[in-house]
Amino acid sequence: MAAGIAGTLALLPPVDGTEELFLSLGLAALGSLLPDLDEPNSVISRRLLPLPVFLRPVAIFLMGVGALLLALTGGAPTGVGVLGGIWLMGAARYPHRTFTHSLVVGLPIVALMALLVEPAWAYPLGSGYLTHVLGDVLHESGVPLFWPVKGKSRTPITLGHRWWGVEPLLQVAAICFSMVLLVERPEMPQWVARFSGLI
Repeated sequence: MAAGIAGTLALLPPVDGTEELFLSLGLAALGSLLPDLDEPNSVISRRLLPLPVFLRPVAIFLMGVGALLLALTGGAPTGVGVLGGIWLMGAARYPHRTFTHSLVVGLPIVALMALLVEPAWAYPLGSGYLTHVLGDVLHESGVPLFWPVKGKSRTPITLGHRWWGVEPLLQVAAICFSMVLLVERPEMPQWVARFSGLI
């Protein structure tokens, strides 16, 4: 999540005020958690679905069916409901690090949904999502970036299971980088920039 926020901050064009800036950062954080919705022990899965582990895929699939039904009955915008339903059912149906980690399937669906709801949301949500997926390329098991095409992508030097204690250091570095970028944003009040100059 920290890397998703840092990546979004590094490339986010100026927005209208601090409210929109923090909304963008929240969307980046959400986007960085979404690829792991299909992992029963992930943060987003445990928080969003406080159910026994074996019931979570069923609940995600039923949420997808519900989104499709809302779209078909006019209870939700058609494109958003259909895309959301497909994404949720795919997340429930396929193993972890396949459908939701695909740059061909998972990321485009999320980005299109965001574009249909509010175009300004597509970049932060998509960049958080992309940062998560690319971060998983560092893991020894790799990621099928072009799923459903077989084959996993990984870096030549992987960081192993739980990244051998490196992961917390990378998270702290991403948080520090985010703080520096945040203070330098033009949307931040002047007192923040003045205060940061004292530190």
